[in-house]
Amino acid sequence: MKNDVMDTLYKLSVLNKEDLYLHHKDDLDLGKFSSNLSEIESNPFLGYVGKFYFDEQIRICFIGKSGAESRTVQSADLEMNEKFEKFRDSKYSERENAFDAYQNTICSHIEKWKVFKIPELLMEKTCTKNIHNISYVNIVPFRYKGAPSKTVYKIAWENFTQHFLQAIKPHFIIPLGKGFDKIITEYYSGNASVESGIRRTNGDTYIHEEAKKQIDLISSKIKNS
Repeated sequence: MKNDVMDTLYKLSVLNKEDLYLHHKDDLDLGKFSSNLSEIESNPFLGYVGKFYFDEQIRICFIGKSGAESRTVQSADLEMNEKFEKFRDSKYSERENAFDAYQNTICSHIEKWKVFKIPELLMEKTCTKNIHNISYVNIVPFRYKGAPSKTVYKIAWENFTQHFLQAIKPHFIIPLGKGFDKIITEYYSGNASVESGIRRTNGDTYIHEEAKKQIDLISSKIKNS
């Protein structure tokens, strides 16, 4: 299973924002893509698969819309990009170590993201051990200003997201954002249960009461599945 994921993400690592979207420039506002980090932002965020993800009887994948707009280059951006490029450029003999290093770096940063309050609470409610037992991905593997358009989602799904999900084979997909499940169900044709999008707050500074109720319902469904 791990090798399948590694091989899939290695193939997806060649994706480039300009190559993917430039020939759709007449249909898109390419200025909506974040660009403050220069060439770093042309590289995709390949998603995260915990090292014990496939040990779980019930596999959970959290899905976000896209990376948030950047402001200035942070050390975390540089570190993650460095590990990404080493994985993308790795020889076969180096690939597994490069993949593990990339995923471990993502793991260390995801835990600090404000939105991770939601996965943390759901993991607590479902007795999922920790971040090493889940997966996480954005439909659009690039940073974007605000919510992506349907065309941006569609292109990303066909070229990236569907391949990621086919490789990790989740049982439950948890969309991060109220109503976001409608975007996912429009494109997703797999066997996982796509739950209602969990409401987020501005800046993800706290968990909304509505989100807590949603998490209770989803966790109950997962535990009884």
